[in-house]
Amino acid sequence: MTMTTTAAPAPIVTGSPLLGSMSDLLNDPLAAYLRARRDHGDVVRFRAGPPGLRSDIYAVFSAEGAQQVLATQAANFRKDNVFYEELRQSVGNGLLTSQDDAYLRQRRLVQPLFTRRRVNGYASQVADEAASLAAVWREAPGGTVELVGEMHRFALRVVGRILFGTDVKEAFEVIERTLPPLQEYSLKRGFSPLKAPRTWPTPANRRAGRLQAELHALCDGIIDSRRDRDDRDDLVTLLVHAENAEDGSLDADELREQVLIFLLAGHETTATALAFGLHLLARHPQEQRRVRDEVDRCSVARRMGTRSRGH
Repeated sequence: MTMTTTAAPAPIVTGSPLLGSMSDLLNDPLAAYLRARRDHGDVVRFRAGPPGLRSDIYAVFSAEGAQQVLATQAANFRKDNVFYEELRQSVGNGLLTSQDDAYLRQRRLVQPLFTRRRVNGYASQVADEAASLAAVWREAPGGTVELVGEMHRFALRVVGRILFGTDVKEAFEVIERTLPPLQEYSLKRGFSPLKAPRTWPTPANRRAGRLQAELHALCDGIIDSRRDRDDRDDLVTLLVHAENAEDGSLDADELREQVLIFLLAGHETTATALAFGLHLLARHPQEQRRVRDEVDRCSVARRMGTRSRGH
């Protein structure tokens, strides 16, 4: 007996006759995704743009599907689409946007930096930043904070501290001012069916160019300051000195691209996940108490460990 399987096409989300789902995805993507999953299931297809110029955008909502796309079957999926290309133009061809031989080379150079000892060290820095944020929140007027913005700033501070170490104060203001608008600029260009080349001096292109130049100058300066010293434990220092016999080392452009990709990938999705996690905890007091108890136990263990090392 011979068995065959067929793949059903993903259902198409109904959009407007003129622009499809483009306006929904630009103006309120979360609401668009929630409606699509509710109405069509875990794999859907959006069609964005005017007739004749529309792009197909597939969305995968289940954990199992995300694991297939990002891990177990990642080799079957490409990054040859307009959104990845816009990101490459804005922040470079680092681990998030690269593929094939370039990705493998970068991964071989970067992966050894994430040892258990170093990751544990990063965890303590995250805990320090969280404690500082909690102290600020205790003084918030009315006990209310704007959670999404707070989580974005928190995640950016954490990844900036891990990347730049003691230079994080210098870097944070520039990163916060430049990276989010560059992301928004890239996203809008990705959705736009007709867009001017980046070399044209449109107001949006000129502003993006200024922001990119400022961000590049910040990263290049910090990278240069690490070249003649290896006594720091921040991620930029480790990247500067990363090398192996097969792949050599990262050149100046590659170093900057890795730093920018870590900044981008290290804060955007993390901030969103944290905001939703806290939102859910606020709506489920019993689970909130369990998390609070676990945090208290971990804090006690951490303090005891610190005292033991001090002795």
